[in-house]
Amino acid sequence: MEYFVTGASGLIGLNLINILPKLKTRGASYLHSHPGFIQFDIRKYKEVEFHIRNDTPQVIFHSAAFANVDECEDNYQECLDINFFGTLNIAKAAKKYGSKIVFLSTDYVFNGKSGPYYEEDVPDPVNNYGKSKLAAEHAIQEYCNNYLIIRTTIVYGHEIQGKNFVVRMISQLNKGCKISVPIDQIGTPTYVVDLVNTILLLLANNKNGIYNIAGPELIDRYLFACLVADTYGYDRNLINPISTAELNQNVRRPLRAGLVIDKVKSEVNASMNGPIEGLSLMKQQKSNIIDYQ
Repeated sequence: MEYFVTGASGLIGLNLINILPKLKTRGASYLHSHPGFIQFDIRKYKEVEFHIRNDTPQVIFHSAAFANVDECEDNYQECLDINFFGTLNIAKAAKKYGSKIVFLSTDYVFNGKSGPYYEEDVPDPVNNYGKSKLAAEHAIQEYCNNYLIIRTTIVYGHEIQGKNFVVRMISQLNKGCKISVPIDQIGTPTYVVDLVNTILLLLANNKNGIYNIAGPELIDRYLFACLVADTYGYDRNLINPISTAELNQNVRRPLRAGLVIDKVKSEVNASMNGPIEGLSLMKQQKSNIIDYQ
């Protein structure tokens, strides 16, 4: 087996599965069963080691994560068990069996005071999710020599679970629901197909280290939500712009975040779509894996 994908039922994992050679790829999930996927718990090293030993993949794409920011704050031990210790288990197995590890990280490793961020900027996470992902990055760097750490943000596209920002927006707008969206959370939305294609470009060019892969345009969540409405033919007036403070969220978010992609553009000539183009491509791409109704 050449490729092994954890979190294969998630947005990034499933889009990797869809583009990688079917006969050379193993998908793995834990909470969500899917035809053809194996199920195991990355928190248990014996299970991780068993499957990696059996398949001895050339590349392990590690996209499995506990990504709910609020739940990570309330359940920090579970957050650490999955995001840090689970990643540590994958890293150890990758080193033992000679696999390259591709780890999906986040701009939440930064504090969001002065984004967008370069790869060389000093991380300073403001919540447990960001802390756990940064710790996972350090584990990979400690145990593995052959790795890619991919920092990305606001990833959107078709998926089974319907959890990403755009899919949730479409679902709510389709029901005629009014939605409050923060105008002061700024980032660089990333079309998932661009993300996975660029990861494969890095692999094809034998790159190692930390790379930002994100959309090229800095935009606030409210304007991005309005673009979703425009693309799918919904009424912008259903979207209410508010401040993050008005949302009364218990967990801090990095407000001015996002990622600079100069490095990946210069090294592998990556081409990323802005939000208007990315949303248009998403709309054109027929999905048989989710019903937004």
